[in-house]
Amino acid sequence: FMDHMMPEMDGIEATARIREINSAVPIIALTANAMIGSKEMLVKAGMNDLLAKPIVIDEMYSVLRKWLPAKKIISKQNPTSENPIIIDDLLSFMEKGGRIITAAMNIPELDVNAGLSAAAFREDVYESSLKLLFSKIPKITDTLKICLDENNIPEFILHVQEMKSSLSAVGASSLSNQAAALEGAGSEGDSESCKKMFPEFAASLKMLKEQIALFFTGDAPVPKKTGTQAILNKNIAVLTEALENYNYDLLIETITSMAEFNFGFEINSDILKIKILADNFDYDGIIEALGEIRDLR
Repeated sequence: FMDHMMPEMDGIEATARIREINSAVPIIALTANAMIGSKEMLVKAGMNDLLAKPIVIDEMYSVLRKWLPAKKIISKQNPTSENPIIIDDLLSFMEKGGRIITAAMNIPELDVNAGLSAAAFREDVYESSLKLLFSKIPKITDTLKICLDENNIPEFILHVQEMKSSLSAVGASSLSNQAAALEGAGSEGDSESCKKMFPEFAASLKMLKEQIALFFTGDAPVPKKTGTQAILNKNIAVLTEALENYNYDLLIETITSMAEFNFGFEINSDILKIKILADNFDYDGIIEALGEIRDLR
C-alpha cells in the first residue's frame, strides 16, 4: 500500500522509484481524496489499484484478494485477533454486550453504527480507531495551527486529511465534513478561509476528546466501569458530608472516585464540572452542580 500524499516524497514519486527497480510488485494507492479520475491518474503513474481512506475493512480484503498471489491467501475464521467479534448489525452487537460500543454510543458526536460499518462490525478494529483518534487529537490540532501560522498550506492539507480519515473511521461524520471543508479550502490555496474555519474545528475536536474522556479513562481509553444507582447515592452522601464540613481532601477523593464510573452523559458531565469547580475552590458552584446530579438520579 502506498499513501498518495506524504511529506517530502509523495506516493507518485515513491512509486516511480520503485518501478525503476521492480516493475511487477503490486502497488495500491491509499488516498483520502478519491475523486473521479483519481484511479486512472494513479494507475498511469505506475500504481495498480486504489483504496480510499478511511479504509473500509471489507474493501481492503477485496483489494488484497485481488492482488495477492493465490498461494499467499489463507482463509481463517478469525483473521486478526484471537476472538474477534464479527456481527451483522449494531443491535445484535449490543445484545452481545460490547463494552467499547456501549460506552461510545453515549457520545453525541459519534455515529457508532457508521464507525462499526467501516470496521466490518469488528469491535477490536473500532476500538483501535477510537484510541488512535483520542491520542492524536492534541498533537494534530497543534500541528495544524503551526502550519497555518507559518502559512504552510501543503503540510496543513496532509494533516487535515489524516484527521478527516480518523474522524470518519469512528463515525464522527460532522467533524470529518469540517475537515473536508478545510482540505478543500487549502487545496484551492485559500489560506484565509482555512484560518477562519480552523478555530471552530479545533474547538469541536477538543470537545470530542472531552466527551470521550467522560466515558473512557486513561491515555489509551478503556471503558469506565458501570455506575449503579447505589454507587451514585453513596457518593452523593459523601460529597454532601464533605461540603458541610468543608473537607476539601474528602471532596477531591470522592469526585476522583466517581469519575472512574460511567453514570451517563449528563451526570458524567456534572462530575467533571464539580472537579473543575473544586480545583477553583468554588463551593457555591459545587453545591449547584451536586443539586443537578440529585435531580438527574
